[in-house]
Amino acid sequence: MFVFTSNYSRWLFCCLLILGLFSSVQAATDCSAVTEISPAECESLLQLYNSTNGANWKSNYGWNVTNTPCSWFAVDCRSGSSVRGIDLRFNNLNGTLPNFKSLPNLSSISFAGNQLTGKIPDFKLPNLFRL
Repeated sequence: MFVFTSNYSRWLFCCLLILGLFSSVQAATDCSAVTEISPAECESLLQLYNSTNGANWKSNYGWNVTNTPCSWFAVDCRSGSSVRGIDLRFNNLNGTLPNFKSLPNLSSISFAGNQLTGKIPDFKLPNLFRL
């Protein structure tokens, strides 16, 4: 039980409590606010992040934190309008790959050296030349 001896003590306690509550909250990407790529492409990238334990990747800079997916670690958006490549080799991915059907201009993906499970999806991506 806390005993406050002054208004200042109460104020300080409330501030510390609020800081403690919000310091553990991580911003999440809002794909509807993304302008670099389509919301569907953004959602597809987030599916990859969530299905492969993205919070524990060796490097996940920007992923599910910013609304600028073209600046996320290992995402290549040549020309800034569409995802063209994803290179997450040896990055501690654990889980299954999504099918990337919402990434129609994806031409190169690399996931070597990770702990992926399940079947390789049937990507059906016409521009994919490197898997």
